[in-house]
Amino acid sequence: MQVSEMLSDITAVVLAAGYSSRMGEFKPALMIGQDSVIDLTVGNFVSAGIKDIVVVTGYRAEDIGSALYFRDGVRFAHNAGFDAGMFTSVKTGVSAIGEGRRAFLLSPADCAGFAPSTVTALIEEFGRSGAPVVYPEYDSRRRGHPSLISAEVIPEILTEPDESNLRAVLSRYDGRAAQTRVDDPGVTMDMDTPEEFERMCGYIGRRWDRDTALALAMQKIASQTELCSAVITAELAYRAANALRNSKLMIDVELVYAASLLYRVCDDPADAMSFLFSQNLPKHGQIAGAREHPEKLAADPMSEAAIVYLTDSVIREADSPEALEIKNVADAVAGHDVFAGGEEHHHHHHHT
Repeated sequence: MQVSEMLSDITAVVLAAGYSSRMGEFKPALMIGQDSVIDLTVGNFVSAGIKDIVVVTGYRAEDIGSALYFRDGVRFAHNAGFDAGMFTSVKTGVSAIGEGRRAFLLSPADCAGFAPSTVTALIEEFGRSGAPVVYPEYDSRRRGHPSLISAEVIPEILTEPDESNLRAVLSRYDGRAAQTRVDDPGVTMDMDTPEEFERMCGYIGRRWDRDTALALAMQKIASQTELCSAVITAELAYRAANALRNSKLMIDVELVYAASLLYRVCDDPADAMSFLFSQNLPKHGQIAGAREHPEKLAADPMSEAAIVYLTDSVIREADSPEALEIKNVADAVAGHDVFAGGEEHHHHHHHT
Protein backbone atom coordinates (compact mmCIF):
# COMPACT_ATOMS: atom_id res chain seq x y z
CA MET A 1 0.00 0.00 0.00
CA GLN A 2 1.24 3.51 -0.80
CA VAL A 3 2.13 5.87 2.04
CA SER A 4 -0.36 8.40 0.64
CA GLU A 5 -3.20 5.87 1.04
CA MET A 6 -2.21 5.12 4.64
CA LEU A 7 -1.90 8.71 5.83
CA SER A 8 -5.59 9.10 6.58
CA ASP A 9 -5.50 5.99 8.80
CA ILE A 10 -2.71 7.24 11.06
CA THR A 11 -2.96 9.73 13.92
CA ALA A 12 0.00 11.51 15.52
CA VAL A 13 -0.03 11.82 19.31
CA VAL A 14 2.16 14.58 20.78
CA LEU A 15 2.74 14.61 24.54
CA ALA A 16 2.81 18.15 25.95
CA ALA A 17 1.37 17.68 29.42
CA GLY A 18 4.35 17.50 31.83
CA TYR A 19 6.13 20.08 33.95
CA SER A 20 9.56 19.78 32.18
CA SER A 21 11.06 19.88 35.65
CA ARG A 22 14.59 18.88 34.56
CA MET A 23 14.87 21.73 32.11
CA GLY A 24 13.62 24.37 34.53
CA GLU A 25 11.49 25.96 31.79
CA PHE A 26 8.27 24.85 30.16
CA LYS A 27 9.79 23.19 27.10
CA PRO A 28 6.88 23.12 24.63
CA ALA A 29 6.51 26.93 24.82
CA LEU A 30 10.22 27.71 24.38
CA MET A 31 11.00 29.54 21.15
CA ILE A 32 13.45 28.41 18.49
CA GLY A 33 13.76 31.30 16.07
CA GLN A 34 10.21 32.39 15.24
CA ASP A 35 8.50 29.18 16.32
CA SER A 36 7.55 27.47 19.55
CA VAL A 37 8.94 23.99 20.14
CA ILE A 38 5.45 22.42 20.16
CA ASP A 39 4.60 24.12 16.85
CA LEU A 40 7.81 22.80 15.25
CA THR A 41 7.03 19.25 16.41
CA VAL A 42 3.44 19.41 15.17
CA GLY A 43 4.65 21.08 11.95
CA ASN A 44 6.94 18.11 11.19
CA PHE A 45 3.90 15.80 11.24
CA VAL A 46 1.84 18.23 9.15
CA SER A 47 4.65 18.47 6.56
CA ALA A 48 4.70 14.67 6.35
CA GLY A 49 1.01 14.71 5.42
CA ILE A 50 -0.53 13.63 8.74
CA LYS A 51 -4.03 15.10 8.90
CA ASP A 52 -5.05 14.17 12.44
CA ILE A 53 -2.86 15.23 15.37
CA VAL A 54 -3.82 14.77 19.01
CA VAL A 55 -1.91 17.03 21.41
CA VAL A 56 -2.10 15.91 25.03
CA THR A 57 -2.17 18.86 27.43
CA GLY A 58 -1.91 19.11 31.20
CA TYR A 59 0.29 21.74 32.82
CA ARG A 60 -0.17 25.21 31.22
CA ALA A 61 -2.68 23.81 28.71
CA GLU A 62 -3.75 27.32 27.63
CA ASP A 63 -0.19 28.13 26.48
CA ILE A 64 -0.17 25.02 24.31
CA GLY A 65 -3.56 26.00 22.89
CA SER A 66 -2.39 29.49 21.95
CA ALA A 67 0.90 28.22 20.47
CA LEU A 68 -1.10 26.00 18.10
CA TYR A 69 -3.97 28.39 17.51
CA PHE A 70 -3.45 28.60 13.74
CA ARG A 71 -2.77 24.91 13.13
CA ASP A 72 -5.38 22.90 11.22
CA GLY A 73 -5.90 19.25 12.02
CA VAL A 74 -4.92 19.55 15.68
CA ARG A 75 -7.19 18.21 18.44
CA PHE A 76 -6.51 18.58 22.16
CA ALA A 77 -6.91 15.86 24.78
CA HIS A 78 -6.56 17.15 28.32
CA ASN A 79 -5.01 14.95 31.00
CA ALA A 80 -6.25 16.37 34.28
CA GLY A 81 -4.10 13.91 36.24
CA PHE A 82 -0.89 14.69 34.35
CA ASP A 83 1.15 14.92 37.55
CA ALA A 84 0.65 11.17 38.02
CA GLY A 85 3.33 10.61 35.35
CA MET A 86 3.92 10.52 31.61
CA PHE A 87 2.17 7.20 31.07
CA THR A 88 -1.18 8.72 32.04
CA SER A 89 -0.66 11.23 29.21
CA VAL A 90 0.14 8.42 26.77
CA LYS A 91 -3.15 6.76 27.77
CA THR A 92 -5.04 10.05 27.41
CA GLY A 93 -3.68 10.51 23.89
CA VAL A 94 -4.32 6.92 22.86
CA SER A 95 -7.93 7.04 24.17
CA ALA A 96 -8.56 10.07 21.98
CA ILE A 97 -7.42 8.38 18.74
CA GLY A 98 -10.79 6.88 17.95
CA GLU A 99 -11.87 3.90 15.87
CA GLY A 100 -10.66 2.74 12.51
CA ARG A 101 -7.03 3.83 12.80
CA ARG A 102 -4.33 1.44 11.62
CA ALA A 103 -1.58 2.93 13.75
CA PHE A 104 -0.43 6.04 15.58
CA LEU A 105 2.80 8.00 15.71
CA LEU A 106 4.04 9.08 19.13
CA SER A 107 6.40 11.90 20.05
CA PRO A 108 7.14 14.00 23.13
CA ALA A 109 6.47 17.70 22.44
CA ASP A 110 10.14 18.61 22.80
CA CYS A 111 11.50 16.23 20.15
CA ALA A 112 11.21 18.89 17.47
CA GLY A 113 14.29 17.87 15.49
CA PHE A 114 13.02 14.95 13.40
CA ALA A 115 12.48 15.40 9.66
CA PRO A 116 9.13 14.83 7.89
CA SER A 117 10.90 12.23 5.70
CA THR A 118 11.42 10.10 8.84
CA VAL A 119 7.66 9.94 9.36
CA THR A 120 7.28 8.73 5.77
CA ALA A 121 10.00 6.10 6.32
CA LEU A 122 8.22 4.78 9.45
CA ILE A 123 4.91 4.49 7.59
CA GLU A 124 6.61 2.77 4.64
CA GLU A 125 8.20 0.20 6.96
CA PHE A 126 4.86 -0.39 8.71
CA GLY A 127 3.12 -0.86 5.35
CA ARG A 128 5.80 -3.34 4.30
CA SER A 129 6.29 -5.39 7.46
CA GLY A 130 3.09 -4.81 9.43
CA ALA A 131 5.32 -4.73 12.55
CA PRO A 132 3.47 -3.81 15.78
CA VAL A 133 6.08 -1.14 16.58
CA VAL A 134 8.49 0.69 14.24
CA TYR A 135 11.38 2.77 15.61
CA PRO A 136 13.64 5.13 13.65
CA GLU A 137 17.32 4.24 13.94
CA TYR A 138 20.15 6.71 13.41
CA ASP A 139 23.84 6.08 13.83
CA SER A 140 23.39 2.89 15.88
CA ARG A 141 21.00 4.52 18.33
CA ARG A 142 18.13 2.13 17.73
CA ARG A 143 15.15 3.89 19.25
CA GLY A 144 14.66 7.49 18.31
CA HIS A 145 11.51 9.64 18.18
CA PRO A 146 8.86 9.50 16.84
CA SER A 147 7.89 5.84 16.99
CA LEU A 148 4.99 4.26 15.10
CA ILE A 149 2.73 1.91 17.06
CA SER A 150 0.14 -0.36 15.45
CA ALA A 151 -3.49 -0.16 16.57
CA GLU A 152 -3.19 -3.78 17.73
CA VAL A 153 -1.17 -2.52 20.74
CA ILE A 154 -3.82 0.04 21.83
CA PRO A 155 -5.97 -2.25 24.06
CA GLU A 156 -2.88 -3.33 25.97
CA ILE A 157 -1.74 0.26 26.53
CA LEU A 158 -5.15 1.20 27.90
CA THR A 159 -5.36 -1.74 30.33
CA GLU A 160 -1.80 -1.32 31.65
CA PRO A 161 -1.73 0.18 35.21
CA ASP A 162 -1.08 3.94 35.43
CA GLU A 163 2.07 3.45 37.47
CA SER A 164 3.61 1.31 34.72
CA ASN A 165 5.09 2.85 31.56
CA LEU A 166 4.95 2.56 27.79
CA ARG A 167 8.36 0.87 27.63
CA ALA A 168 6.95 -2.04 29.68
CA VAL A 169 4.14 -2.53 27.17
CA LEU A 170 6.28 -2.15 24.07
CA SER A 171 9.02 -4.47 25.36
CA ARG A 172 6.53 -7.35 25.03
CA TYR A 173 6.64 -6.72 21.28
CA ASP A 174 10.43 -6.50 20.97
CA GLY A 175 10.61 -9.77 19.07
CA ARG A 176 8.38 -8.44 16.29
CA ALA A 177 9.33 -4.73 16.37
CA ALA A 178 11.05 -3.17 13.34
CA GLN A 179 13.78 -0.57 13.06
CA THR A 180 14.05 1.65 10.03
CA ARG A 181 17.34 3.41 9.38
CA VAL A 182 17.05 7.11 8.65
CA ASP A 183 19.61 9.74 7.78
CA ASP A 184 18.16 12.07 10.38
CA PRO A 185 20.20 13.04 13.46
CA GLY A 186 17.08 14.84 14.74
CA VAL A 187 15.51 11.54 15.86
CA THR A 188 18.08 11.20 18.64
CA MET A 189 17.87 14.77 19.96
CA ASP A 190 15.94 15.90 22.98
CA MET A 191 15.92 18.91 25.26
CA ASP A 192 16.33 17.79 28.85
CA THR A 193 19.13 20.25 29.64
CA PRO A 194 19.89 23.83 28.57
CA GLU A 195 22.91 22.45 26.62
CA GLU A 196 20.68 20.07 24.64
CA PHE A 197 18.28 22.94 23.97
CA GLU A 198 21.16 25.01 22.56
CA ARG A 199 22.12 22.09 20.31
CA MET A 200 18.55 21.73 19.10
CA CYS A 201 18.37 25.47 18.33
CA GLY A 202 21.54 25.30 16.26
CA TYR A 203 20.45 22.16 14.48
CA ILE A 204 16.99 23.44 13.55
CA GLY A 205 18.47 26.80 12.50
CA ARG A 206 20.88 25.07 10.10
CA ARG A 207 18.17 22.86 8.62
CA TRP A 208 16.12 26.00 8.06
CA ASP A 209 19.09 27.64 6.28
CA ARG A 210 19.23 24.87 3.69
CA ASP A 211 15.51 24.96 3.01
CA THR A 212 15.50 28.74 2.72
CA ALA A 213 18.55 28.79 0.44
CA LEU A 214 17.03 26.17 -1.84
CA ALA A 215 13.69 28.01 -2.02
CA LEU A 216 15.50 31.26 -2.86
CA ALA A 217 17.68 29.56 -5.51
CA MET A 218 14.60 27.99 -7.13
CA GLN A 219 12.87 31.35 -7.17
CA LYS A 220 15.81 33.23 -8.73
CA ILE A 221 17.52 30.72 -11.04
CA ALA A 222 15.35 30.25 -14.11
CA SER A 223 17.35 27.58 -15.90
CA GLN A 224 16.95 23.98 -14.69
CA THR A 225 20.53 23.23 -15.76
CA GLU A 226 21.86 26.10 -13.66
CA LEU A 227 19.77 25.00 -10.68
CA CYS A 228 21.04 21.45 -11.07
CA SER A 229 24.64 22.76 -11.17
CA ALA A 230 23.98 24.75 -8.00
CA VAL A 231 22.74 21.66 -6.13
CA ILE A 232 25.69 19.54 -7.31
CA THR A 233 28.09 22.34 -6.33
CA ALA A 234 26.49 22.52 -2.89
CA GLU A 235 26.74 18.75 -2.31
CA LEU A 236 30.36 18.61 -3.47
CA ALA A 237 31.42 21.76 -1.58
CA TYR A 238 29.79 20.37 1.56
CA ARG A 239 31.80 17.13 1.26
CA ALA A 240 35.01 19.05 0.65
CA ALA A 241 34.33 21.33 3.62
CA ASN A 242 33.71 18.31 5.85
CA ALA A 243 36.93 16.66 4.67
CA LEU A 244 38.86 19.84 5.43
CA ARG A 245 37.13 20.48 8.73
CA ASN A 246 38.44 17.19 10.06
CA SER A 247 41.94 18.65 9.71
CA LYS A 248 41.21 20.73 12.85
CA LEU A 249 39.95 23.68 10.86
CA MET A 250 36.86 25.60 11.85
CA ILE A 251 34.75 25.68 8.72
CA ASP A 252 31.03 26.43 8.73
CA VAL A 253 29.93 23.53 6.53
CA GLU A 254 26.28 24.56 6.50
CA LEU A 255 27.22 28.05 5.32
CA VAL A 256 29.27 26.43 2.53
CA TYR A 257 26.22 24.39 1.50
CA ALA A 258 23.74 27.28 1.49
CA ALA A 259 26.18 29.77 -0.10
CA SER A 260 26.92 27.29 -2.91
CA LEU A 261 23.21 27.06 -3.71
CA LEU A 262 23.04 30.84 -3.94
CA TYR A 263 26.43 31.44 -5.54
CA ARG A 264 25.03 32.26 -8.96
CA VAL A 265 21.60 33.70 -8.15
CA CYS A 266 22.73 36.53 -10.46
CA ASP A 267 25.25 36.23 -13.32
CA ASP A 268 27.25 39.17 -12.04
CA PRO A 269 29.00 38.58 -8.67
CA ALA A 270 28.33 42.16 -7.52
CA ASP A 271 24.60 41.77 -8.31
CA ALA A 272 24.49 38.44 -6.49
CA MET A 273 26.16 40.06 -3.50
CA SER A 274 23.73 42.99 -3.28
CA PHE A 275 20.73 40.70 -3.81
CA LEU A 276 21.83 38.40 -0.96
CA PHE A 277 22.49 41.39 1.30
CA SER A 278 18.94 42.57 0.55
CA GLN A 279 17.69 39.12 1.67
CA ASN A 280 19.49 39.55 5.01
CA LEU A 281 22.14 36.97 4.07
CA PRO A 282 25.38 38.99 4.38
CA LYS A 283 27.75 36.02 4.78
CA HIS A 284 26.31 34.33 1.71
CA GLY A 285 26.54 37.66 -0.11
CA GLN A 286 30.23 38.10 0.71
CA ILE A 287 30.97 34.61 -0.59
CA ALA A 288 29.11 35.29 -3.86
CA GLY A 289 30.87 38.66 -4.24
CA ALA A 290 34.34 37.11 -3.74
CA ARG A 291 33.92 35.42 -7.14
CA GLU A 292 34.98 38.78 -8.62
CA HIS A 293 38.46 38.64 -7.06
CA PRO A 294 39.58 35.01 -7.07
CA GLU A 295 43.22 36.03 -6.71
CA LYS A 296 42.48 37.15 -3.13
CA LEU A 297 41.06 33.74 -2.20
CA ALA A 298 44.39 31.94 -2.60
CA ALA A 299 45.62 33.87 0.44
CA ASP A 300 43.08 31.99 2.58
CA PRO A 301 42.36 28.71 0.75
CA MET A 302 40.54 27.25 3.75
CA SER A 303 37.88 29.93 3.89
CA GLU A 304 34.29 29.12 3.06
CA ALA A 305 34.53 31.51 0.09
CA ALA A 306 37.56 29.68 -1.36
CA ILE A 307 35.89 26.28 -1.00
CA VAL A 308 32.74 27.46 -2.76
CA TYR A 309 34.71 29.22 -5.51
CA LEU A 310 36.86 26.17 -6.09
CA THR A 311 33.97 23.71 -6.19
CA ASP A 312 32.06 25.97 -8.56
CA SER A 313 35.18 26.07 -10.81
CA VAL A 314 35.53 22.29 -10.69
CA ILE A 315 31.87 21.81 -11.67
CA ARG A 316 32.29 24.29 -14.51
CA GLU A 317 35.67 22.84 -15.51
CA ALA A 318 37.21 26.27 -15.27
CA ASP A 319 40.87 25.50 -14.77
CA SER A 320 41.82 29.10 -14.20
CA PRO A 321 45.26 29.73 -12.71
CA GLU A 322 43.55 31.03 -9.55
CA ALA A 323 41.54 27.82 -9.13
CA LEU A 324 44.65 25.67 -9.56
CA GLU A 325 46.55 27.86 -7.11
CA ILE A 326 43.87 27.52 -4.39
CA LYS A 327 43.61 23.79 -5.05
CA ASN A 328 47.35 23.25 -4.63
CA VAL A 329 47.47 25.20 -1.39
CA ALA A 330 44.35 23.46 -0.03
CA ASP A 331 45.74 20.02 -0.90
CA ALA A 332 49.06 20.83 0.71
CA VAL A 333 47.42 21.99 3.94
CA ALA A 334 44.96 19.09 4.09
CA GLY A 335 47.58 16.52 3.15
CA HIS A 336 45.35 14.85 0.59
CA ASP A 337 43.40 15.59 -2.53
CA VAL A 338 40.26 17.13 -1.07
CA PHE A 339 38.41 17.40 -4.35
CA ALA A 340 39.00 13.86 -5.57
CA GLY A 341 36.04 12.47 -3.59
CA GLY A 342 36.28 8.88 -2.42
CA GLU A 343 38.37 7.70 0.48
CA GLU A 344 41.83 7.39 -1.06
CA HIS A 345 44.30 9.94 0.23
CA HIS A 346 46.92 11.18 -2.20
CA HIS A 347 49.96 12.67 -0.58
CA HIS A 348 51.71 15.35 -2.56
CA HIS A 349 55.49 15.50 -2.44
CA HIS A 350 56.62 18.99 -3.27
CA HIS A 351 60.15 19.02 -4.62
CA THR A 352 62.12 22.02 -3.55
